Amino acid sequence: MLKKIKDGVVNIDNIDSLTDEEIIKELIKVKGINKCTAEMFLIFSLGRMDVFSLQNLGIKKAVQWLYIIPELPNREFLINFSDNFKPYRTVVTLYLWGGTNKVIIK
Repeated sequence: MLKKIKDGVVNIDNIDSLTDEEIIKELIKVKGINKCTAEMFLIFSLGRMDVFSLQNLGIKKAVQWLYIIPELPNREFLINFSDNFKPYRTVVTLYLWGGTNKVIIK
């Protein structure tokens, strides 16, 4: 990552002024960093409050458990669910992960 920044492949100048999507676009230029990883960076390194990872399996399982549905929720279901929590989707993300980490949700 540092080499990519040094070489100018990844531009994080004024990172605080970039949107979440702009930051994700920069970070996924690095091999091994996908959108889900970039979203974790937004939450845990930058403290962004409106992040909800539509690809995260833990979140999908938690929403499945919460709504007692037989299959993992699809993208549209997750978008509709997460829209209820804007602009604080990170908070619900952390609660959902909390359930999976405490083995409430398998």
